[in-house]
Amino acid sequence: RSYYNMGEHFKAQGKFEELLAGFSDSKFASEAKVYLARSILKSGRPEAARDLAGRSIDEVKSKSIKGELALVTAESYFALGDYPAAAEAYQKVLTYPIKKQSKALLYSHLGAAFFQEEKYREAYAAYSKVPEHSPSTELSYNSAMAAADCAYKIGRTREAIALLNKLSKDPRYHSNLWDLKLKAAQGYVGL
Repeated sequence: RSYYNMGEHFKAQGKFEELLAGFSDSKFASEAKVYLARSILKSGRPEAARDLAGRSIDEVKSKSIKGELALVTAESYFALGDYPAAAEAYQKVLTYPIKKQSKALLYSHLGAAFFQEEKYREAYAAYSKVPEHSPSTELSYNSAMAAADCAYKIGRTREAIALLNKLSKDPRYHSNLWDLKLKAAQGYVGL
């Protein structure tokens, strides 16, 4: 995991493969499958990550590990540009218990998948759920900006402007004030 956390995904992949080959009955084997699949995805091989995660879901018992593997599968579809499959896979992940931070990221990616399909109402609904799951400041900001874009596209201009004005008052986003004001101005022009 240290290699994974340092961004050395090829080294991490090798170590996870060693662990699984030598200690397949280890209590760490299920979690190693998740990190192996993530390492493969982050090293630029989404098809292999998707296939490994998909096979591993049936092999593990823990529902939370199944959820993390399902998330890797969804992220793999997204990386491949298969947005309908990604959206379907992200929705499947919601049937598993996953970490709150993973859920925030999941809703953000689900929104992005719907946005790519031009399903702006669904994208707006997904982006709107991100703040409920303790997102990082960056994820919160990016999701709010994407939600505003969706709101503009579906005719909810006043909601978008209200969201952007609320963010403008939050000290965490003062470095993004210009972008927020510009995005709000787009809405005022459209009213």
